[in-house]
Amino acid sequence: MQYGVGAPAPAASSGAYPRPALSGQVPMFPYSGQHPTAYQPGYSQAVAAPTAAPSAGAMTGPMAAGAPGAQVRRFGSPRRPGELPQWAKEPTRHPMAMLALLFMLSSIGMFRPAWMAIIGAILSAVAGTVGRAQDARRWNRLQRGGTSPSDNSRMWAMTPWYLVRSAISAGFAFLLAAGTSFLFLRTIFWSDFGEKDSVAFGSIPLPVRIYTIFFLEVALHLLVLWLVPWGTATRRGGAHILNSFISSDNGRRNLVVAMLGIGAVILILSFAGLMPIPNLTPYGN
Repeated sequence: MQYGVGAPAPAASSGAYPRPALSGQVPMFPYSGQHPTAYQPGYSQAVAAPTAAPSAGAMTGPMAAGAPGAQVRRFGSPRRPGELPQWAKEPTRHPMAMLALLFMLSSIGMFRPAWMAIIGAILSAVAGTVGRAQDARRWNRLQRGGTSPSDNSRMWAMTPWYLVRSAISAGFAFLLAAGTSFLFLRTIFWSDFGEKDSVAFGSIPLPVRIYTIFFLEVALHLLVLWLVPWGTATRRGGAHILNSFISSDNGRRNLVVAMLGIGAVILILSFAGLMPIPNLTPYGN
């Protein structure tokens, strides 16, 4: 039943709208505790709920995406909480592989220990250059929080400086290792073990004792060259080179077995008298 214009609507004794309204007018919001923006029966459409405001400090609009050329590539979240991305980790070290390499180089170098000392210093300088370059790139990425396409070019541009620093570090390590191995040789040859007519070791043939002395001397030299306190970058560089060439565990195991086998064969041939007698060329016999 409809009422005429101006005719009052019947008053409601109860309900959500206690105050009457004229025909054609929107009733006032009720006082029953309901939210004013909630949908109410009888309205033609619901009032949209307010949207949440962005948090303080958050960027919106084009600034949130950043310019395409200036964006830094950031890796996704690690697999486990607290795990670093791969580019932020130091190279994994493999001491067994390094010990096998030391054993093989000592077996090869005992015939010309002076030349092996020089070759060891060169290899140490190369490994130190690689380690310092990798350290600088990783540190720049950690400061930035991600990788950038210019990381590699910046690293290659600074390689001469890393090479100079590595050469200086390897030079001091070479002097320390050479002094240590020289003292070792002087001590051995002053002892009864290095004498031709040894009383305590006379049952061991002299060539076998000579091979053993120079094998231990080269091993000591290379060990000091590798483990000097300022050679941390060199050791990281060696680990990076090994991981770059052989990344699988199976491949590294095969490499260790091969190096141990080569060293063992050279020692067996030397003790059998089939290898040349060691000398200190180019520094004399």
